[in-house]
Amino acid sequence: MSDPDLSSCIEEIRDLWPEWEPNAGQLRLWESKLRPLSYPIAIAAIREEAAGQTRILKRPVMGRVLQHAADARKAQGRAAGTSQDREDRRKQCEPALAYKLVCVEQGTGTKRQGTELEVWFGRQRNFDRTDPDTLARDAERRQKQVEDLYGGTWIIEQHWGLLEEVPF
Repeated sequence: MSDPDLSSCIEEIRDLWPEWEPNAGQLRLWESKLRPLSYPIAIAAIREEAAGQTRILKRPVMGRVLQHAADARKAQGRAAGTSQDREDRRKQCEPALAYKLVCVEQGTGTKRQGTELEVWFGRQRNFDRTDPDTLARDAERRQKQVEDLYGGTWIIEQHWGLLEEVPF
């Protein structure tokens, strides 16, 4: 928020609570808390606090003003979510083929040579699908699991759905 907007917010507080006489420290504190907010949200939060008071107070309550601002920001964020934003979030959660494990040499007693096991990544919020090191570690871990389970020799075949460069 710009300095003129910040001064306007402080004046709005003084207009709504005429008996409020802040010292220099209180003013600096209010300014530091209001500065990160946009002007419309700050003014709306101040007015919401004044309208919502059930008893007459001589000063504004900073915690409640900031809570009104946080609520307004959340509401604004939900309303401002464009269809493109929703589409981008949906694509992030969409399953994508990361790699394939391919059997190149079958184990004893199995006929798995040429078998392909696809590994997909999807709605795992804590998994960074674009990090080559993470993908490489996961691919190597799964390769060992598949070799232990089915026998034979398996290789990792990279797919370009997630990365620009091949990490392994």
